[in-house]
Amino acid sequence: MQLPLISCVMPTYGRPDYVAESIAMFQAQDYPNKELIILNDCPGQILRGDIPCVKIVNSEFRWHSLGEKRNAAIEMAAGDYIAVWDDDDVYLPWRLSHSLQHMQETSIPFYCPAEFWAYWGEEKLIDNHATEGWCCHPGMMFSKELWASTGGYPAQTLGEDQIFLTKAIEYMGIQWPRDRIAKSNRFLVMRCHSKYIHTSIQGGMQGPDASPRDIQLQPSSIDDNVLRSASEVLIGERSYWCQRQEIIRDRLVGWPGLPKETQRHWLDQFVPVSHEVGFAGLGMRGDLGYEGKQVEVCGVCFPHAISAHANSRLKYVLDGSFTHFCCQVALNDDIPSDASTADYLVYADGHLRGVARNVGAGQLPRMLMADVRGAIELELVIQHHRWDFCHSVWCDPFLVSISQESFTDGLGRAEITIPQSIPASNLCIATVGSPGYEGWIDNLFGSIKANGQCPEAMLAVFSFGDSEEIRQVAQKHNAIIIPCRPLKPLTCASKSVLYSAWRSIPARNFICLDADMIVLDDLRPVVSAIETSPPGSVHICREAQWANNISQAIKDLYVGHPHELEQLLTKLDPPESEYPLVVNDGFFAASNAALASIDSTIRGFSGHIAWVDDVRSHCPWRNQFIFNLAIAQTKSGLELHSRYNVQLNVQKASFHETESGLHATMFSGSRAAVVHFNGRSREYHSEWQGIYRDAQSPAISIDSRSSS
Repeated sequence: MQLPLISCVMPTYGRPDYVAESIAMFQAQDYPNKELIILNDCPGQILRGDIPCVKIVNSEFRWHSLGEKRNAAIEMAAGDYIAVWDDDDVYLPWRLSHSLQHMQETSIPFYCPAEFWAYWGEEKLIDNHATEGWCCHPGMMFSKELWASTGGYPAQTLGEDQIFLTKAIEYMGIQWPRDRIAKSNRFLVMRCHSKYIHTSIQGGMQGPDASPRDIQLQPSSIDDNVLRSASEVLIGERSYWCQRQEIIRDRLVGWPGLPKETQRHWLDQFVPVSHEVGFAGLGMRGDLGYEGKQVEVCGVCFPHAISAHANSRLKYVLDGSFTHFCCQVALNDDIPSDASTADYLVYADGHLRGVARNVGAGQLPRMLMADVRGAIELELVIQHHRWDFCHSVWCDPFLVSISQESFTDGLGRAEITIPQSIPASNLCIATVGSPGYEGWIDNLFGSIKANGQCPEAMLAVFSFGDSEEIRQVAQKHNAIIIPCRPLKPLTCASKSVLYSAWRSIPARNFICLDADMIVLDDLRPVVSAIETSPPGSVHICREAQWANNISQAIKDLYVGHPHELEQLLTKLDPPESEYPLVVNDGFFAASNAALASIDSTIRGFSGHIAWVDDVRSHCPWRNQFIFNLAIAQTKSGLELHSRYNVQLNVQKASFHETESGLHATMFSGSRAAVVHFNGRSREYHSEWQGIYRDAQSPAISIDSRSSS
């Protein structure tokens, strides 16, 4: 289909260098069907140039007013749409395409965004807003038919734009336009700092360059180094913002981790039985709650959003028929980037079931999913970290009711089957394995029963593939089996199914271990730590192979590059790169809500599955870095003493048997609570690897392969 022609009209007088810059901006527009009309009425000064799609008209007649001159330029235009193209302002490459798209979506033949950038000679551009009753004329676009129907601009030089706009509004029968535009979509930088005297503001001191001469125009870049650099930054960030918006819109269409056909029950259709909001009013159905503004995050509007400035608390009464609560959570775009953070908490019948910690301004919305099976009361709480910059929003929250038989984990390793009628428990201790690793699982479960001091804990194994031996081990230890159908070849990354354990097991707390571990001491202090720590905390040990921070870890431990953090997080200069707690996921402990937070956060990353699967890295345990990244983004990691994950591949431990059982002492002198036979350590400590297997158990051999 033929795109409509857009005519950009530029009246000019005595600023030929700015005209050359404007031509380059016109050529850079990503909209293809366009023309530029340059009307020059500087007597004796002839502008020349054979430039595609650019029509230069030189007039010896000096127009009496700028309004008449604008009308004359529009009469020369062949397009159905007219874009104001002032010679001294900066227009970014998406100006025409964005404006036309907005006009087509709204079916209004006029567009004038309310926000723009202003340049006053400083390195940082100023965030400007059009006030009520005033428009930012340099950003206008309108249909030629509207211009003709209203009689065009009046015959005056100052204020001609406002009069034209007023007539257009009356003709269209609309309210004074306050068209919001996301920062990422802003296309106008008003050049308030100029070397030339401006018509309406004190922009510069120099008069027009009106000396008679012929001037051969050549498109040129912006001569002002500071303005050029600032504009280039905005252009460079554009693709990054578009990527973020695409990710958000994809989530709105298909929520990761839910069947595509799932019916959503938008929470804004329910009336809260009570609410407390820290500022302004409670915003419903996409309303921000003040000044008539809409919820907008990363330039995307959310028609079902609920706006509740922290600190806030909303309570809803449900009927017990829903199974999951899903939402994207964020701070609204009117909050300066990184000005504040907030924690979002979801309670079902008084129990914490979902949490998103450290959600910051300017970030991609965080995904939050919570288990609300059978809940009668739903409570949404937001706690701020800085009140004055914390307009927190629930982006299109919804409830679903699904009798889900299976789901895929956040790293796409397996389709996980949910066994029927699993009893609820306070603690689940889970591991992962496959045929050939039954001995490891038997030894691990035996050590938990012998030393873990958690007799009421539910034991679970996420099993890749079925075997009679695994069933025997599970029956012996009264453990449940969670079947996992591999979607990728089995590697160390397959153990990432444990990150999604909360989805299949109705336990309040979880301890997850690699199968190549044995427990040598009491685990109850870890359980106590889960129950007394801040909501959403993940208790975990530091990676024994040292890395100062996430940025160093991705390079030195996971064969990646620090710049890949920006791709995974869809964020420029991510602060997560400096997060200092680099962990080993062989042992981690968390509440149901904290594990749901990690799982949801991982599903919200961009391109993370492909990054883990990149065979060029020759690193089959990249899943651990994604786990690290989720902890860094949520700032949820609480470091356990290294005794809970003594990684024997790089840490020394001396074993000795006593009447009370097997003990291991770390190099530091501390007693090991959990030892990890990872890597080559199995070759050095093979005599201790089957010690907790019952002699009555089936004859199962432990081979020397790496645990999944």
